[in-house]
Amino acid sequence: MAADGAVKETHWMDRGSFNDEIIEWLQETGTPEGVASLGRYGIPDDNALGVPMGIMKKKAKSLGQNHAVALELWETGFLRSPDHGGVHV
Repeated sequence: MAADGAVKETHWMDRGSFNDEIIEWLQETGTPEGVASLGRYGIPDDNALGVPMGIMKKKAKSLGQNHAVALELWETGFLRSPDHGGVHV
């Protein structure tokens, strides 16, 4: 945060390209086996990418918090389960 209280945005926080990078990472990291495993939890696999939650949490921690980016990613449809209200990537 800058001295005047404004949030200083860095190059990786350009939301458009940053979201694209995150989606690309999710698609590369997910597996068909991960998608198939969602069924045992009763989670629909439409739009699922099959990324294990442990890997997701590590990635999220490394990226830090950015509410605007999170909201835009949520809107992609990859990161939610309409029937369960949870994350299913």
